[in-house]
Amino acid sequence: MECKRWSVPRRGSFTFVQWRASNPVCFGLLIVLNVAIPKAGFKVGDVPITFGYMYALFMGVVCLPGGIRQFLLGRDRTGSILAYSLFILLFLAAIAYFCGVANLGFFFSIVFGFCVLPVVFMLSLLREDTYRRTLETYLLWSIRFAVAYGVFLFVYKSATGQFIEIPYLTVNADDVGKMGTKYIQRSDISKLISTYNNGNIFGVCLLTLIPLYDLLERRPLMKALARVALILTLSRTVWAVLLIYETFLTRRPIWQRAVMLALAAVGVVLALEIMSADAGFLTDSTLGGRMSVVDQLSVTLFPIEKFNYVSEILWVSVLYFGGVIGLVIFAGLFLLIFSVLAGGGISSEYEKVSLIGVANFFLCSFVDAAANYIPTMFVFWLVVWIGLVNKGRAHV
Repeated sequence: MECKRWSVPRRGSFTFVQWRASNPVCFGLLIVLNVAIPKAGFKVGDVPITFGYMYALFMGVVCLPGGIRQFLLGRDRTGSILAYSLFILLFLAAIAYFCGVANLGFFFSIVFGFCVLPVVFMLSLLREDTYRRTLETYLLWSIRFAVAYGVFLFVYKSATGQFIEIPYLTVNADDVGKMGTKYIQRSDISKLISTYNNGNIFGVCLLTLIPLYDLLERRPLMKALARVALILTLSRTVWAVLLIYETFLTRRPIWQRAVMLALAAVGVVLALEIMSADAGFLTDSTLGGRMSVVDQLSVTLFPIEKFNYVSEILWVSVLYFGGVIGLVIFAGLFLLIFSVLAGGGISSEYEKVSLIGVANFFLCSFVDAAANYIPTMFVFWLVVWIGLVNKGRAHV
């Protein structure tokens, strides 16, 4: 489809600022900052401030008037998700008011991830066909960069014992020299962390994006390198979801699935050898110690505890700060997203891969979805938005 031409409003008017923020190149920058170099930024106290999230807020604010107008005229299916996100915001505000907040950083990360980012994507960003070409260019190259740099950094760190740290770009400026103190080790080997500075975060984000990446990427070598990167995260959660994705969620001939599974098995065996671990690492029933929190958790119908982070398992933390009511509310959001993406049938490949990406994230959430870390929820809502903006379009 031929892209629409953009008319440039005159300088000095608000419409010019809005046009600059919703221009395809500006949208591409949003993707680059949050997918290619998501940790670029600094810290205020212990709270990371990334250029990607600041830019997302900027885009959301200046594009909001036009987005509201388009939303009211279109009356599309994003309204239900926006309304539900507002409902979650009210629920979180009620918890903060009646129960208090013990971990402010965690509270704001959940508010931003489940209430603010949906507005940025569903309401503020325009849905022009121009975004399709932008998506295919910027997102493809951003994922390529994150994967290739991640594999290179893994090899470099294994060979030299040192990380490459570029402040304000590949690492947060306040984390320079501190990478060795983070939870990125398996025995004497460091996980593949890329520019995400954490193996689990990188793995969850790439698993959420990989169905879309497989659709856009035409180079088999790069697709294979993405799988290598996921294996080198040395994360059991990532390995398990990758196995499920390759076995059940991809559309390949049976023989190709068998080959992929065989290669994945070889990769896991080699990874275990690198870590000097045995099969017990794969069958650890404690999920790396995460189940100890579950055993100590007291279940209540309504929230009674101060809002706090207690577990890497998303649903355990939700159950702790929100009670059974909160668990149902947050589960309802995922159910709504699945129903909206699949409702009325799936007519485009974008819809299909977005649905699979959301499913991959949902599977990760039962062990470690890193939902409160940058840029996990940005990637999640990006994938949801891609599916919705292409809803009903029969072409790729």
